[in-house]
Amino acid sequence: MAADQVMALEAVTADGNKITASQMSHPDLYWALRGGGGSTFAIVTSMIIRVHPKVPVTLSSFSFNSTFVGKEAFWLGVRAYFELFIPFTDAGTYSYFWIYNTNGTYSMDMKPFWAPNHTIASFNDLVQPWFQKLSHLGIPFTPVTKSYPEFWPAFDEAWPPGSGAVGGWTTRPGNRLFPRANWEDPVKFNQTFSAIQESSMSGYRLGGYHQAPRNRAHVSNAVNTAWRTAISFLILGINVAADATPAEMGSASAELKDALEPWRRIAPNGEGGGSYLNEADIGEPDWQSAFYGENYPRLRELKDKWDPEGVFYATTAVGSEDWVVEDGDQGVQTQNGRLCRASR
Repeated sequence: MAADQVMALEAVTADGNKITASQMSHPDLYWALRGGGGSTFAIVTSMIIRVHPKVPVTLSSFSFNSTFVGKEAFWLGVRAYFELFIPFTDAGTYSYFWIYNTNGTYSMDMKPFWAPNHTIASFNDLVQPWFQKLSHLGIPFTPVTKSYPEFWPAFDEAWPPGSGAVGGWTTRPGNRLFPRANWEDPVKFNQTFSAIQESSMSGYRLGGYHQAPRNRAHVSNAVNTAWRTAISFLILGINVAADATPAEMGSASAELKDALEPWRRIAPNGEGGGSYLNEADIGEPDWQSAFYGENYPRLRELKDKWDPEGVFYATTAVGSEDWVVEDGDQGVQTQNGRLCRASR
């Protein structure tokens, strides 16, 4: 995690003082700022980051669909991928993929599969069981696999400048962090994959990663505890018109909450499950536990210590339950209104 690499921070606190937060100076604030939502404790002006040697990386992009093989074979191919999340993450790899349901025709886009510190040969050895399964199912796919001497050229080619959209509102996203334990128990894995498959078959856009961030240095910080045992981070998206009315937005918000409920049940807060704040449903139930895990009680104490007057605020940031935005009925929480103290 990026928060694991921060060695020290310079910050301006709510009372206007400029301080340095590190293991030796204000260690409690140092702990909170690394993963606990920096926008709510202090204004960070600079930081010292641990650097690492450059490493080679292999990328592979490909796609396949149900057009020629049917839905059953398609989902068997997807399941074969999910079944390998443990060896894939143990090998230090991760992915970025999307699964689409277009009027009952399914497709999976791997864009791309990332394999740091792997050659093309070692990557091919790693994914051979999956690729063999796809071939056995008769699923046509043509991987484009390239090796790069370091990370940046790979990133720049995978996502060239100008390829990403900025702004706009046509999708309501929500997400879930799924723990490794769900893959280690065959019964739990079947339930997990069934819940994910059903989401796609219900018409929702599905994306995510096989991903298991490591903490080799055993860093103690405020990163959501669910990340420490995660093996997958998945996103579910509901389409919303850019000019949606408050009623339509409210309907989409309710639908998103219901659509994510099977994921919450199979990966509940406190049992390895959680949600990543950056791409979460703004209406996530029990957001304190979902976004911050076991760290929330301590984070709340530190919020009261370092910002007792509530100078800093952000939606679903630590301490934001003390405030409410009076924006009328917009169908979803917005920041377009008066920020007022919540009644207690």
